[in-house]
Amino acid sequence: MSKAPSYLLLSRHSVWYFRIVVPDAIRTLFAKRELRRSLQTKCKREALIRSRELLGQVQALFAEAFQGKRSCLDRLGISEGQYNSDSSFSLVLCGIFSS
Repeated sequence: MSKAPSYLLLSRHSVWYFRIVVPDAIRTLFAKRELRRSLQTKCKREALIRSRELLGQVQALFAEAFQGKRSCLDRLGISEGQYNSDSSFSLVLCGIFSS
């Protein structure tokens, strides 16, 4: 059996999870060091399919955050003034992740 990608974790209950670490450079925009969500499946093949979709969304969000794009800040519910401060914020990515 092939090895699972680093962003896939298998719980002790045999349920697959998506997990990705928030890069240090944009961590102040997020309330947590990592994003984690159950893929609600015990099937590795289904977990790969679901996780690839999430990975694309998260990578796009991270790219926008690195560039300081307005759309990213809007999705995170951050105003221009808050973006420049050291406060932490919660990530809500299309209803997928929540604090």
